[in-house]
Amino acid sequence: MSTVLLNLRKGKFLLFFLDLAIIFRGLLFFTPVSSFFVALLTGISLTALYSFRCFDFTDHTGPSSMAAACVGALLLSLFGSFFLSYFFNEPLGGRAIVLTFLFFLLLFPLLHSVFLLLLLRFLPAEHLLILGNTHWEPLFREIAEVTRGKICAAAFVPPHGESLDEGLRLHPFVSGLVLTEPGFPENPPLAGVLEDLMKRGFQVKYLCETAEFSLRRIPLSVLQSFGPYYDITLRTRSPRAYSRAMDILLSLFLLLLFSPVMLIMAVSIALSTGFPVLYSQPRTGRNGSVFTLRKFRTMTPSDEDAASFAGDNLHRITPVGRFFRKTRLDELPQLWNVLKGDMSLIGPRPEQVEFDRRYEREIPFYSLRSRLRPGITGWAQINDAYASNREETIRKLEYDLFYVKNASPLLDLEIVLKTGQIMLGMRGSK
Repeated sequence: MSTVLLNLRKGKFLLFFLDLAIIFRGLLFFTPVSSFFVALLTGISLTALYSFRCFDFTDHTGPSSMAAACVGALLLSLFGSFFLSYFFNEPLGGRAIVLTFLFFLLLFPLLHSVFLLLLLRFLPAEHLLILGNTHWEPLFREIAEVTRGKICAAAFVPPHGESLDEGLRLHPFVSGLVLTEPGFPENPPLAGVLEDLMKRGFQVKYLCETAEFSLRRIPLSVLQSFGPYYDITLRTRSPRAYSRAMDILLSLFLLLLFSPVMLIMAVSIALSTGFPVLYSQPRTGRNGSVFTLRKFRTMTPSDEDAASFAGDNLHRITPVGRFFRKTRLDELPQLWNVLKGDMSLIGPRPEQVEFDRRYEREIPFYSLRSRLRPGITGWAQINDAYASNREETIRKLEYDLFYVKNASPLLDLEIVLKTGQIMLGMRGSK
């Protein structure tokens, strides 16, 4: 991982623990609640801040965006705190707790905004020498944009020893070298120069590493350039044992928790647009298998017979269905699919069979997204909106394959937390 990304991660952890100390100490000293409840409120507040991306510095366009995220997170945590106080019989009402949260509402937007400005101002940029031709320039422009200019291409040089030496001489400030083709180190004249650079401590990385961890997706152009590496890496991925156990336990818990909500939804659909309240559709599951996916009906019945993009039927969405889609509540019946083993809570979105078969023929590496069970939520779902055409499908595939390659409990936790923010913010749906 690059020095810039490591420093951003260190800044994220530093701010997280600073927030933890401020919230815990503030609630402990200025509110009349027990230490246990203070710890619970601290956890709720930190979870809300993380869910609203208040520690993701490159996700915000500026201080105002960061401040708005902090305000939203703290208001949500305040609401959750008052709700929980009734169950724990804690004296959360009164002037002390209100003044404390007002102080937090003033402090945290300012603290996070200043931290963002200082980090992006004083964090040293990483200038890279790119060994390859300029057709990679658009990709590095995107990397520079995503990292707020902290990772950028200084120059592109042909893959020859003399050109590399000349490039290093003309750009002595570069901190690393990026190889855009996997076969470059096998070129004998070039291999000697690369070996000498690495002995001198110069950072030499492949393009796949730089692009993957800067963009947090795997661009299709990079997948094709490093095809054998990704083909082996992605084909050997399989569902983790803990994942299935967690799917069973959590889907049972969520079905019980949301059963009153699901009953209300079913009644509202029946009263507003009639029966059926659910619709079923064949979807592609793990390794190309087909299963029946169930959702609450949000469109008129005739809309659900043929395969179509979500954006093609916006005028057919019912008034009640519009709210369910915005909040993702229409997805709740899929918990039954998770319990049966057709799906997972987290994974690539299950595609309509007709589209899936077509994309397998047209898009390289598309079939590898089915190495894991499809999920109700996932890395592509929280980072991109619904796909409405082939180009958007390719972009979502790039996020899906990043998840297939890098799936871990920590990444799953990040997806769960940010899914909550998307549901509350009602964004990204059609």
